[in-house]
Amino acid sequence: MSVSTQLGLLLWKNLTYRRRQTIQLLIEIVWPLFIFFILISVRLHYPPYEQHECHFPNKAMPSAGTLPWVQGIICNANNPCFRYPTPGETPGVVGNFNDSIISRLFIDVKKILLYSQNDRSLEGFKGLVRALRNMQKHTAGFKLKDFLRDDESLSTFLERNASLTQHAVREIVEADINLEKVLIKGFDVHLRAMCNTTSLEDFVTISDKMVSLQTQEILCASSTEWLNQAESHFLSNLDFLKPIRKDVRSDPKDIQAVSVATDSLLESLGSLAVELASMRSWQDLRKEVQYLMGNGSGSPGLMYQAVSRIVCGHPEGGGLKIKSLNWYEDNNYKALFGNHGNGSDEEPVSVYDNSSTPYCNSMMKNMESSPISRMIWRALKPLLIGKILYTPDTPATQRIIKEVNRTFQELGVLRDLGGMWDEMKPKIWNFMENSEEMDLVRTLLQNNASARFLNAQLSGTSWRVEDVSAFLSKRSEDPRPPGSALTWRDVFNETDQAVQTVSRFMECVNLDKLEPVANEERLVNKSMRLLDDRKFWAGIVFPDIHSNSSELPDNVNYKIRMDIDNVERTNKIKDGYWDPGPRADPFKTCATSGAGSPTCRTSSSTESSGP
Repeated sequence: MSVSTQLGLLLWKNLTYRRRQTIQLLIEIVWPLFIFFILISVRLHYPPYEQHECHFPNKAMPSAGTLPWVQGIICNANNPCFRYPTPGETPGVVGNFNDSIISRLFIDVKKILLYSQNDRSLEGFKGLVRALRNMQKHTAGFKLKDFLRDDESLSTFLERNASLTQHAVREIVEADINLEKVLIKGFDVHLRAMCNTTSLEDFVTISDKMVSLQTQEILCASSTEWLNQAESHFLSNLDFLKPIRKDVRSDPKDIQAVSVATDSLLESLGSLAVELASMRSWQDLRKEVQYLMGNGSGSPGLMYQAVSRIVCGHPEGGGLKIKSLNWYEDNNYKALFGNHGNGSDEEPVSVYDNSSTPYCNSMMKNMESSPISRMIWRALKPLLIGKILYTPDTPATQRIIKEVNRTFQELGVLRDLGGMWDEMKPKIWNFMENSEEMDLVRTLLQNNASARFLNAQLSGTSWRVEDVSAFLSKRSEDPRPPGSALTWRDVFNETDQAVQTVSRFMECVNLDKLEPVANEERLVNKSMRLLDDRKFWAGIVFPDIHSNSSELPDNVNYKIRMDIDNVERTNKIKDGYWDPGPRADPFKTCATSGAGSPTCRTSSSTESSGP
């Protein structure tokens, strides 16, 4: 039988069998298709995770600056991975955080301080006050009508709404005005305060005593609503600078001096306001701080995102949603679930530290209260209150240690910030609340002519004169409703709270970190005692420098001794699960390099040496 015949019979047999077993035929066709469609559905709904190329931020050393170094510790704690090259990869660029709020704030403050060196506002204040006094000294005086607009409607208002006679209205309009008082204190004049005779006569002197008494009776007997309406109408008819521009009774030289001083002051204030309006960093910082203070019980992830925006300002959405490539760490895992490696089932108890402040002890107790915060605290505690031991203690090594200690000396400024602020705080408050300079600014802001001039200078900003006037307003006797405009007192109180918080926190940080020991054996023994309280950061050994040496060798060799649990080991599996790619979660593998300068790196050893 030929091959073709056998093949034909086999096909006929299969066809006949499938035709007789219809259900089996359908199952053989549908079942593979069903499995195939399931695979397609799974692939469409759960596409494979594509890990882009990773650019890890570089870690700045303390020699690059205190701020980049601190930012590197905080922002690289989870070693975020970025799709595109980071700024620190550019030659000559150290930091990756120039877009962070705190970095922009330092830049803005530096810009304002440099601008203040050339600012002429204070000289403008003094010049204007001096010119006003000279002008008032050489003139017969000013009347209230001199401050009223040409199309004033105050007289009509007083006749109709205050039931005053034409004679009384004329006496009020002809009342003598103290120009210096009006310009410096005029912004704070309220009609309800005029019920007091002394306050009234400080600004206005009505020649007819009967009209003066009648005016006071009306002011004292009227309702608050009527007084507010009258005050608004009165202010709308005032032009504080009109006597300066149009007074012909004074010496022309005095008028010109006042006019020049006023223009100079307005120009200086406008330029200063433009510089301050460009400081967007302060507004961003205030927004984030308010979020942190209002969400103290929020999720740790959202809190960390807010801190990251303040300190880090990472690109690509902040790098906050970029998960670690290697999520499982045995030390973190044990700390999270209560296994602290001490062979005991008991959790560590926070012991009251008599050498620290009550605020610090309370903070430490709170950090030990939950597994997540405890894990973070165990990692940060050596950095905050840990010691860096070094040996030998010689003039040669002290030269190196002096350079290392410079970073901690710079951080000490933050600790002293509270004392400096307490000294300056009353002076700042008194200047903003009671100084003649600020009162003059408030008056100019409420004057229509000067307000138009300042609004023209602020045209390129989001500020308006009304906003500045509300911000600089003095303490009001009326209660402020919720949602009122921000004032300088709000900023002052928030700054006071922030400075005090930073100062109290820095008292919890041990800045006297560098401690000498006689030899390496004693260094190891002391470090073991410090490790019991997690107060050991690192040890530095200079093996080639003798105990009596005063000169450094050409090449300085050193060893860095660290807690063995915080470095890589060759006899222990660090990661329970392996996956390809770089090590992306070095939070528990912090090493110390650069003669005691800390950095986090993906691998380290118990002992290191370097040139």
